[in-house]
Amino acid sequence: MISGLSELCEYGKEKGVNVYLEIHGDFNTVEALTPVLNELKNNPYFGILWDIEHSDRAYGDNVLPFYRLISPYVRHVHVKDYIRAKDGKPFELCLVGKGEIPVPTLLGWLKSDGYDGYLSFEWEKKWVPSLPEPEIAFPGYVGYLKKVLPQI
Repeated sequence: MISGLSELCEYGKEKGVNVYLEIHGDFNTVEALTPVLNELKNNPYFGILWDIEHSDRAYGDNVLPFYRLISPYVRHVHVKDYIRAKDGKPFELCLVGKGEIPVPTLLGWLKSDGYDGYLSFEWEKKWVPSLPEPEIAFPGYVGYLKKVLPQI
């Protein structure tokens, strides 16, 4: 994996583009990411696309050590929210601000660390048809950020 990412970064250098590793699935733990980051930490063409929902699912309220590991490399952020799995029920995606991810806290960490990149709304209606329509979700996301960001 590390050699493949290194090769992609070299290709990106030639083409003037960056390589971002989206971290979820197999690359959503301190143990899995540490060797990758140790090898690529000085490569200016490498970065992390942080999907906050996947990190919350892996770490819940204990996400700070994971965030500290990835924060120097975060170049793009996917924002979404969900209600955590409990009592035998699976997690349930929901409108941003209506779930259990501490979005303002995470955005505050990013801001205090100097992150000035995009906060990309990721709406998974295609895979979860029961979610509200984009015409509701997208304006809701914008309204939520307009309310939350000035307080951070």
